[in-house]
Amino acid sequence: MTKEKPIDLMDEVISLFSREEMIAYFDFQLPVGGGESFGGLCKISRSKRDASQLNYASVLFIVDAPTPACRPGILDKLNALDETRLQEAIPELATLVPVPVAATHPGLLLKQIDLILEKGCPATRHLVQDKLCPAISRLAGLYAEPLVFWPAPAEPASHEPAMAKPPAQPAEVDPDTSLRSKLMKLFRRD
Repeated sequence: MTKEKPIDLMDEVISLFSREEMIAYFDFQLPVGGGESFGGLCKISRSKRDASQLNYASVLFIVDAPTPACRPGILDKLNALDETRLQEAIPELATLVPVPVAATHPGLLLKQIDLILEKGCPATRHLVQDKLCPAISRLAGLYAEPLVFWPAPAEPASHEPAMAKPPAQPAEVDPDTSLRSKLMKLFRRD
């Protein structure tokens, strides 16, 4: 009998990210009952494959959940992102696929949903900014920070990703390290 190698959550997340092209991300606060609020990061991506063959937006929530007791309240809020409610906000949504997350990490809650879009409706910046993010905020009851768009491969990389709504004071964001830094902080690795 061979001993199974432990699953490294960071390796799993990096593997997932390598198959997809990130569109945008945002930080958020998720208030739950009893006055508690939990911080997190939401990453929105699409397949690197030809969009004419596979149209979807993958939405990954990484929530700082310090105790097992807080997980049910967080999941109750995120489970409000169901197919019926999202289709009302996003008519291009054909179906929603909840993606089981195989690995867990103490102190974090991961939840992923894939939104399969109608043929000919790719996951564009417009769809993310004008439909998906407002629907996520409203349905889950979370408070989202400004949406940060990641440079598309065809776009020249810059030192700052495009902001959906500029903050009061411009933030200095390095696209090569900002998301990585946030993930490392959530995973408590330096």
